[in-house]
Amino acid sequence: MRMLRNLLMTACLAAGALTLAAPAQATTADCERHLIGQGYTVGPEESEACRVGAQGPAHTQECIDLLRDIGVRYGDAEGACRRAAY
Repeated sequence: MRMLRNLLMTACLAAGALTLAAPAQATTADCERHLIGQGYTVGPEESEACRVGAQGPAHTQECIDLLRDIGVRYGDAEGACRRAAY
């Protein structure tokens, strides 16, 4: 019984360590949630801009430009695209 308990504790600790070591994954949804939080309605154009931004930091400016073209304020666009990329 004690050996089983120790094995379970070790497995739980290992799983917790793996969870803590996993890198944060930014997504299109992070970008969209930021826009919604700033009062924007997220439609197909906003989602597409966020998908572009989620391709990585090299695409942040393109994401910002796409959002600006559809009327998103610069600071809001920058915040959303950075959330998508990082």
